[in-house]
Amino acid sequence: MPNKDIYKEASRGFNRERYSHTKRSIEEQLRKTQGSQEEPLFKRSVNFVAAMLFREKLSAGIDKKTGLLNESAFLQRLEAYMALADREEFSIPVFYIDFKKFKFINDHFGHDEGDKALRLFADIIKKLIRGYDLASRLGGDEFGIAEIYPTYPEEFKTPGMLIKEFDLEKSRIKGGPNLGLSIGYAVYYGNMNKPPGEIVKRAEIAMRNAKLAPGTSTVPWYEGIYNPSDIELDRDR
Repeated sequence: MPNKDIYKEASRGFNRERYSHTKRSIEEQLRKTQGSQEEPLFKRSVNFVAAMLFREKLSAGIDKKTGLLNESAFLQRLEAYMALADREEFSIPVFYIDFKKFKFINDHFGHDEGDKALRLFADIIKKLIRGYDLASRLGGDEFGIAEIYPTYPEEFKTPGMLIKEFDLEKSRIKGGPNLGLSIGYAVYYGNMNKPPGEIVKRAEIAMRNAKLAPGTSTVPWYEGIYNPSDIELDRDR
């Protein structure tokens, strides 16, 4: 009989009713096929179903359009990083990014072109961040990044890098030259005793301030203003 642990692991994170129903169905079919020629085939099928359930579990926290984390998974993993920051005493900047003129792309060139812009920017994020950083499509045309970066906020280079790379690539999108980025950020310092949702909300507030500024160079910090001259220097390199 297939290993029961695989069903438990595959169904972890699903509701109890679904798990119980799956288990009952499997056990019933095993009894019906026991000793018959169909038993080996059914056991192989069960293992396949269990593997598919496990695969579904792994993909449950992924945004299908961009391949980044969805908002729920982002907040869960950010909370774990924050607990680590409390112990190890380092800071975590959380960046909140939104497109400027995204509605213009959808209205004039269609949602397929808008989706292409989302995927393009997601690919840029994946290229720039490190393997242990977090990146998410928070919803719509809004993205989040959390970095394990134990230095001071004025040294963060991610906003400038994102702006520079997006400026280089956005011409691949119809109407792309009209697109810009609004980026705000907040910083979690060890032992702040703030939930992850509040840190993300602070970064979003900073991003709303960025949307009021012309161009894409000004990147507000929740508790101050990021120096845009640093970003301009990065873009000139």
